[in-house]
Amino acid sequence: MFSEFKKVFNNRDNVAAEWKKSGNKVLGYFSALTPEEMIYAAGILPVQLFTTNLPLTETKTCLPDFICTHLKDCLEQAMTGKLDYLDGSVLAHACEASRGFYGVWKLNSGMPQSHFLQVPATSKKTSRDFFISELKIFKSFLEEMSGNEITDDRLIHSIEVYNENRNLMKKLYELRSFSDSSISGSDIIDIIKAGLVLPKDEHNRMLENIISNYHENPDIDNDQGDVYICVVSNAIEEADTVIEVIEKCGGHVVMDNFSYGMRYCWDTVESGPDPLGSLATHYLEKIPFPGKFPMAKIVDSLTGMAEESDADGMIWLVEKYCDPYMFSYPAVEIKAKEKGIKMMSIEAEEVGNIPRLQIKVEAFMESLMDEII
Repeated sequence: MFSEFKKVFNNRDNVAAEWKKSGNKVLGYFSALTPEEMIYAAGILPVQLFTTNLPLTETKTCLPDFICTHLKDCLEQAMTGKLDYLDGSVLAHACEASRGFYGVWKLNSGMPQSHFLQVPATSKKTSRDFFISELKIFKSFLEEMSGNEITDDRLIHSIEVYNENRNLMKKLYELRSFSDSSISGSDIIDIIKAGLVLPKDEHNRMLENIISNYHENPDIDNDQGDVYICVVSNAIEEADTVIEVIEKCGGHVVMDNFSYGMRYCWDTVESGPDPLGSLATHYLEKIPFPGKFPMAKIVDSLTGMAEESDADGMIWLVEKYCDPYMFSYPAVEIKAKEKGIKMMSIEAEEVGNIPRLQIKVEAFMESLMDEII
């Protein structure tokens, strides 16, 4: 049922090539803090850049060791010609490493056009006002790149398309939450990844079809795991493997907090006459993001969603040297412990060693089972 989404993602270069046949542009972006709605309103296809686990050869002389694998891998792809189909890129300020990385990227990636989007760390009124001014600069960049004017009507329509996508994804998550649902965490990952390389209206059609088919022919699985797990991750590529291991060990992933998972789709952008203002509010206030302040917002959001989904445990998957996620972990762990939810941290670099990963996950699951019994 879900193989079509995996196929789309595996052939994502062809998706971009088809889009460009009509003379349209393709823009690569790094972070969920990037307002894709603006890119799409300009007639440009936004494509999330993924880690591909290339051997890091070209980047060794460009970047220090303490930069996350995702940024290193993306630069390696660019320097070895793997991203030549892109017409440009945008890097949102998600952490201090990304700020310093942008200069290296601009000098070495070979991108025809690049933009750095300043995203404030707080959601105060002054921060929102500043972010709106940054979005206006980003708007000018997109208009120059595409040759299209981003009118309010075009931006409002784009927001509607993206809101529809969020609502459809939310419906899918609700179907997945049932204990006898055959929709696995791995299926959700495939669906998410396809949506990050496809035009959103096309992804919407695929989601509508699969939800409709599921309602007509519900595929019941009475052999779901007995242990309910919540997975938090900024590394969606490695999360796929971790979820497969969890399910193999008898767990059922009832909730996730990926950059593009439940956190991304649970709230929609408010409609109204000021689309830029609505986007600024949404990306600053409605998406709790590790590394942003106040930290209580991400702590309460994560532990609250885990509690609502009856999760027995939480697995925190994080890339090495990812300061925002590593900085947030202790605060989330304390709050989770208060709610009776156990946590375990896994570095994304551990995922390559499947036997070791499986032993670690099995031990965590056993400790949860002991408490459930």
